[in-house]
Amino acid sequence: MKLLTTALFLLSFSAFTIAQTEPKTGYTNVEFIISKLPEVKKIAEDLEKQKKQYDGVYQQKVKDFQEKYTAYQKTGGGLPEIIKKDKEKELETMQASIQELQQNAEKDLVNKQSQLIQPIYVKVYTAIQQVAEENNYKFIFNTGDGNQMRHILVAPADGDVSELVLKKLGSTAKAEEKAKETTKAEPQKDNAKTSEPKTTKASSTAKKPAKAPVKKKK
Repeated sequence: MKLLTTALFLLSFSAFTIAQTEPKTGYTNVEFIISKLPEVKKIAEDLEKQKKQYDGVYQQKVKDFQEKYTAYQKTGGGLPEIIKKDKEKELETMQASIQELQQNAEKDLVNKQSQLIQPIYVKVYTAIQQVAEENNYKFIFNTGDGNQMRHILVAPADGDVSELVLKKLGSTAKAEEKAKETTKAEPQKDNAKTSEPKTTKASSTAKKPAKAPVKKKK
């Protein structure tokens, strides 16, 4: 009986020891965290402004092309062959310019978005690393978003570290803001008040340039 009790105690102690030494695991959604950051809204606002500029030029080019194409359809049949070919070449050049502008605008917006968002990803992953170290997490998984692959099938609710990461990012933002305020608050001889820049409400998404139908030469 004493041997059985000792064996059960050792078994329980071993299970307790294993439970204590198991790595702590957490998870979060990186895309969700990034969507909550004010920097992302500012990026979306800047991209939207640039997109509208591209749209304005694009729509004007389409309008000019359609007007010239309509005029050519009305008078093209009675024109001399040389003038007719010249106008056709002009229309082809205008159409190619429209397509080139559309492609370059889309590419530029994608590249700019990638360039602006990359430092934010670095900032988020740094915060996740700090949360892991401060809370003894050995592993933190990304649950993915939308069509992304999800790395976790089953997970406890108390393993979600998203709030901890957002708090960490908030603390970092407050520290940066405090440093800026300290710099602004340095004594000035004329005691002049400094005005803070006004912020504007940001757009939540940046859309690609709208495509306008371009009629092809018959």
